Formats: sequence, structure tokens, C-alpha cells
Amino acid sequence: STIIASSIVLSSYEFGPAAFGTVNCTGSTGDIASCSRGTCHSPNTANTTVEIKLIDSLGNTITQYHPGSTYKVKVIGSNSALLPGYGVQVSCVNSREKQIGIFSLGPTPNDSIHITYVIHPLQIIEHSRPLIPSVAGSYVTPDFFWTAPTSDSGNATFYVMLNAVNRDNNYTGDQPNSGTPLV
Repeated sequence: STIIASSIVLSSYEFGPAAFGTVNCTGSTGDIASCSRGTCHSPNTANTTVEIKLIDSLGNTITQYHPGSTYKVKVIGSNSALLPGYGVQVSCVNSREKQIGIFSLGPTPNDSIHITYVIHPLQIIEHSRPLIPSVAGSYVTPDFFWTAPTSDSGNATFYVMLNAVNRDNNYTGDQPNSGTPLV
């Protein structure tokens, strides 16, 4: 029951790419290769960093899940060019690239993120509008949650994309980046 996380960057669809169809840009099952490889946006850049953490009910960052437990998910990012917004997508799959666990928005959902479904079916958490950093250049997602499967289903790999965007409603000038999967 290990957790794997991946950090990758997202396209600047104002309401999230999955909101316009079945676009998964996380790097997991069904990812469209063009998302973070320079076709839609600039190639990945060191100007943007991203990290994903799972936090238990005691506030501890965890590296191994317990079946049936619910964890807070935090995506933390920064952009050294201080771009004014971000886009985000997160997915979680097992070693067979199938959905593992269930995402939820929690008891007080934030309307800046939503859950959508893409191929296989796969749950994706993504932005509902451009996400504005609370501190120039820094970003932390609104709270959302992941409930582990009720039985040990093997490794859970989290894929996340974060794209620092200039908010000009164009693909150019945005600064995506990818990281290592969180397992």
C-alpha cells in the first residue's frame, strides 16, 4: 500500500481541459502526450515547481495508505516568473493504470476545483477557473480528499500537473513543469 505521486504541468484551459471533453494531461492513463511536451504549451520549465502531499487526520504527511482511510491532498507549487495564475489536474491509478481510491471535495467544497471523469473511467481533479496564488509566485490547492480503497489494492500512484499561466487566453508564455510521481 504505497503512494506514488507525479508532478506534471497543465494546459491553460480556463475551466480545465477535461471540462471540454475527455482531456487528461496528468501523465496517467489516457494522458494526451501534447499537454506537457510543448504542443499546447511551452516545454517544461524549471521556473515552475510542483509537489503533491497526502496528509492524514493528524496532520502528518504519509507515504503509505491504510485501506478505507481518507487523506487530505495538497498540491504545492511555485513560479519564479510570478505568473498570475495556475491550472491543475490530479489523477490516481494503480499499477494496471486503473482508477484507485476515490477523490472528493470534502464537507466545504471550494468552487475553484471540481471532479470530472475521463476515459476508463478515471477521476480527475482540476481547476474550474484560473487559480490565483495567495502569495506572488506561490500556489497551494484548495483542500480536496482521497479515500483509499477498502482493501489493499497495491500501490497508488498520484499524477499531478501544474501550469503557471499568464492569463492571456493563449497557450504561449505559460510555464508548465513536471515532477516525479508520488507513490
